[in-house]
Amino acid sequence: MQSDFHLTADAFRDALCKGLGRAVLHVRKHGCSGVEQHILDACLHDLAYDAQCEGNRAPWLYPILCLCKDKKPFRDAILESLQAATEHYDAGQLFALARFFAKEGDAAARSAIYEKFNRQRYWI
Repeated sequence: MQSDFHLTADAFRDALCKGLGRAVLHVRKHGCSGVEQHILDACLHDLAYDAQCEGNRAPWLYPILCLCKDKKPFRDAILESLQAATEHYDAGQLFALARFFAKEGDAAARSAIYEKFNRQRYWI
C-alpha cells in the first residue's frame, strides 16, 4: 500500500469487506471511480463478519457514498434492493441506508421504507 492510500480494486474490496478506514481514505483521495461496484455490493449486502455483534455498516458506508460525485445510482439501487430484500441482515442495512437518504429529505426513500415495512416480508 502506498502512503497516498491508492488501493487496487482488490485491496479496496478487501478493505470494504473488513470495514477498514483505508477504504474511506482511498475514496477521499481518489473518488469512487473504478470501485463503484465494490461500494454498491457493500451497500446491498451486509458484509460484517459477525452481524450479531457488529451491527450493520450503514453509518460507515453512507459517508463513503457522500464522497462520491454522484450518489444517486447508489441510492436508486439501495431503494430497489430494499423492496426485494429477504435476508435479515441485508434488509436491516438497506433500511438504515434508506433512512440516511430520507433524513436528507428524500421522499422516495421515506416511501420505500414505509412500503417495505408495511409488507413485513424481510425477516427470514
